[in-house]
Amino acid sequence: MTVDVRDYCVKSFAIQVKGTGGVAAVWDVRLEGSLDGTNFTTILTHTNATLDGTVLYSGSVLSPSNYFRSRVAGLTVAPATDIVVTVLGTS
Repeated sequence: MTVDVRDYCVKSFAIQVKGTGGVAAVWDVRLEGSLDGTNFTTILTHTNATLDGTVLYSGSVLSPSNYFRSRVAGLTVAPATDIVVTVLGTS
């Protein structure tokens, strides 16, 4: 799902990935931003190397975006039943 934030122009982000019922074995979740809603660029990448439940922040790296989305590029869910991806963007 793409989030339209044209009224706010989001530029700083945080992402968290958390397994439900356990920790997923492997995941690769990418937070992507876009100016036009068609062409997206990766802002943050959260993987199993980042660890379950860890929050990643974009920090001083600003990524002004009119649209953002999270995209799962790879996932082996077991022993978790699924993952929950939480994204926060601020202007």
